[in-house]
Amino acid sequence: MGDSAVKRLVAALVICVVGAAVSGLLLMQHHGEAGAVSAVNQACGDGQTSGCEEVARSSWSRIAGMPLAAIGLFFYLSLAIFLLLAALGPAESRAPLAALAMIALALALAIDLGLLALQAFAIKAFCKLCLATYALNAAGLAVLWPARRAVGELATAARRAEGRLVVAAWAVATLAVAGGVVGAEAALATRETERAANLLGAPTAPAPAVPATPAPTAPPASATPSPRRSPRRPRRRRPPARRASCSITRTRPSACRTPSTSLKSWRPISPRKRRRSSTRRRCRPST
Repeated sequence: MGDSAVKRLVAALVICVVGAAVSGLLLMQHHGEAGAVSAVNQACGDGQTSGCEEVARSSWSRIAGMPLAAIGLFFYLSLAIFLLLAALGPAESRAPLAALAMIALALALAIDLGLLALQAFAIKAFCKLCLATYALNAAGLAVLWPARRAVGELATAARRAEGRLVVAAWAVATLAVAGGVVGAEAALATRETERAANLLGAPTAPAPAVPATPAPTAPPASATPSPRRSPRRPRRRRPPARRASCSITRTRPSACRTPSTSLKSWRPISPRKRRRSSTRRRCRPST
């Protein structure tokens, strides 16, 4: 590549930045962003004449759930970082690194030819901005084409410390770019879902109910009070039954009286039932 190696690397870098901008615009249009849809409609046409809209809504616009525009954005950003590191690297490593970037662009152009065939025969519509990215890949390949002579030096550059350092830095940056693209895709998908929900008038989630404050309860008593008992009425004691006994003398036989069955009346014992063998005897109650 001679002394123009840095210029060619910078030119290829600019081409990759433009390709990343176009891919980002297509990604936002794929998710229905208003500004991106308006810009794409100006370039591709509006309504039925817009091939970009038809291609974006086709089943071929995704691979494993990831839009092709997101994959293109990742490719261009990763390759732009690689070209920047190659341009800033040592002079002896520029030509082999440029040859590696040229191989990447050649593979991308081969994939673009397959996508062009899908648009022509399967979708039967053409996306002008997609065709622009194909043209950018071809332009980048043309800019780096002189680096094909350095393809044989790739193994030598890989054994150098400078070459390994450039590749390691590019790998770390590529991981960061991949995370950023995946995050942007997820955010755009979330915004698209929210717009669709608002357009259909989906009810919003109800606010969480505030739990009612429980009423204060009295602290439990240390001991359960025993139920109060009504005072007992004092029992009326009956007078003890007096045994009817008396001393019967010969002079007063009628003085001995015995209680009746109701204990309220007394009557004398019949004289016929007296014992004549004793002067004193007990009285018995009447039957």
